[in-house]
Amino acid sequence: MNKKILIIEADEKDRLGMTRTLATIGYNNVVVACTGQEGLKIIRSKKPDIVIIALALPDLKGFDVCKEIKCMEGIHSKVILITGKLNIIEPHWKRNSHADAFITKTASYESLTQAITKLI
Repeated sequence: MNKKILIIEADEKDRLGMTRTLATIGYNNVVVACTGQEGLKIIRSKKPDIVIIALALPDLKGFDVCKEIKCMEGIHSKVILITGKLNIIEPHWKRNSHADAFITKTASYESLTQAITKLI
């Protein structure tokens, strides 16, 4: 599939797992970033169709990265926020982030592939 996907995730194991999972379902145009700032630079230059953002990043909060993306002129990326503990997210944070989907990290990343399928 020709969709551009950006993964912003600090954990190398999770970045690799998501990239491999996406490749198995035909998404080979995947770029990764380790920090929020790096991800924002890539978004401005590559204009990905989908951005997957971990809530816990070393420099910025995933919520803040999402908000910034949604305010960028000319950027229409769908945003998926991903966390290991979805039940700890306050409902008002979800609403205020303007993310298109929230998912919990799993070993199979099945919820990630389902969210992407719904958004494309």
